[in-house]
Amino acid sequence: MATRGFAKGNCRSGGDRVEYESLEETQAELERIQRELEEKAEQLDALSEQLGEQRATASSEDETVWATVDGIGMVQDLEMFPEAMDRAHPERLGDKVVEAVCEATAQATAESSDKVRAVLPGLFA
Repeated sequence: MATRGFAKGNCRSGGDRVEYESLEETQAELERIQRELEEKAEQLDALSEQLGEQRATASSEDETVWATVDGIGMVQDLEMFPEAMDRAHPERLGDKVVEAVCEATAQATAESSDKVRAVLPGLFA
């Protein structure tokens, strides 16, 4: 069984032996990682704001119901034209609302995914 040496610093596995870098190199690497994480956090804050302001609008197939959602898919507006209520059975009206919201959400998700991938590459396959 191999023995491992212990010292202050970063650990690199090299077969049976573990090598350690200097404390200064390890500290510099940790500071670099911390800066990267802080930059990502700022980018994510900006992205969250962008997604909250982003809008996608879509309609039911007959265009009597329109839905607007934000970049994370939250419904922001729902419009129903009188024809939708005059012609539709209440159950069918619900189907039209769902249809419009789903289409708007799909559009918002497609746009949002590209923005998220730009900030967090490798997160999505």
